[in-house]
Amino acid sequence: MRWIAIAAALAVVAGCGSSGSSPASGTPSVVISVTGDAPHGAKVTFGHFGSTYNGKFPLHETLPYVAYFNYYVSGELKDGGKITCEVRVGSATKVTNAEGGQHSCSAALKGDGKGGWH
Repeated sequence: MRWIAIAAALAVVAGCGSSGSSPASGTPSVVISVTGDAPHGAKVTFGHFGSTYNGKFPLHETLPYVAYFNYYVSGELKDGGKITCEVRVGSATKVTNAEGGQHSCSAALKGDGKGGWH
């Protein structure tokens, strides 16, 4: 029951566009973004631990930190351009790019529950 309450609370916070919130003292920030040049737009999805959200391009979101979560973002170009997908948790960063046509990028970091990210 406790896990359901925690997951529900995090889903509410993430769904409310927490991009302006600041993390608790000593807690790493979690930043997810899709940026670049997409003249015809890009389809953007992002999430954590089994939750998926649709975003608007360009995307820059700050999500709640949970040490064992998986954080991810993906972007799919619509008819050309160049975009960068990035997930950052504290100092750990994963970045990928997509260019041209219907190409896509995706980035993810997985927490080990002990403060490590890969």
